[in-house]
Amino acid sequence: MADNSQAFSRTKVPALTTGTNVAVITFAWVRNPGLWTGSNLTDAMIRKALQGACKRAVFSGNASDTNDFVYVSGRDNQSGTRVNQFGESGYGIFNFPNQIEMDSSGNMLDLDPPNGTYAGDFGFSSGGTLAGTLGANTTAKPDLYNGATGYSVIAMLSRGDANTAIANGAIELTVNGVAQSSANVKEGTFNYWGNEYIYQKIAASSEAQAAYNRLVISIPNDVNGTTAIKLSDMHCVRNGPTTDSDHN
Repeated sequence: MADNSQAFSRTKVPALTTGTNVAVITFAWVRNPGLWTGSNLTDAMIRKALQGACKRAVFSGNASDTNDFVYVSGRDNQSGTRVNQFGESGYGIFNFPNQIEMDSSGNMLDLDPPNGTYAGDFGFSSGGTLAGTLGANTTAKPDLYNGATGYSVIAMLSRGDANTAIANGAIELTVNGVAQSSANVKEGTFNYWGNEYIYQKIAASSEAQAAYNRLVISIPNDVNGTTAIKLSDMHCVRNGPTTDSDHN
């Protein structure tokens, strides 16, 4: 299973000739309880925060908010969620970010100890682990990357992991003024969603081929319409995470 097609993957060899789009997966953006208390993101804000030195003023619009920063905490470079995040925001799926990580108490982590590397091309290997950190209040925590006191974090998660983060204290955000919902994903007005694929190995065994065929049929019937949506229920399409939604 893959959250994006091989065309947008770092792993292009060996080429997988048999792949089927079986569903649409949904994502949501959240923020932690930090110094930025806003409710809406734009693609431009996301791109700037991924660079790792985004002053809160870019998010708040307040000229005096220049002493603290908003960061992205996200997934590592093996993640399909990250492919969708970087592609759909226009950041570029193969560009290197300056992401941070924090623990569940809101302490910024040294990502290359003991070198004091607090931001870079890093990220969590699972969405569940990331979700477990986003309820932390960082209004008075040391910003070890920029040397300030207090910072803010935004993150994109699968719908299920976003629900976990919100239960822990994170706050869901609209993006470009649009709330995440199944209806808005289906119509393409909320643009953070991806195509879910199932691939099989080249020259797969007959048993593997049979299993692949069963999954292609069964997976679309098992999706719940919230964390994943049937292709037949979608009113929009797109060829990949670097393109905008196009209504049917």
